[in-house]
Amino acid sequence: MSQITIQCRLVASETTRQQLWQLMAEKNTPLINELLSQIGKHPEFETWRQKGKHP
Repeated sequence: MSQITIQCRLVASETTRQQLWQLMAEKNTPLINELLSQIGKHPEFETWRQKGKHP
């Protein structure tokens, strides 16, 4: 079994980052895990990864 690590860079204010972290870590962990899983399966994921951004 292999694992894939997805990294992203969030450019936002400290308040926004704190709110997002709280949602990710405390409230919506299953949602975030599902979103990360689905993003990795998207047909354009490799293009986004190579460009370092998505539309």
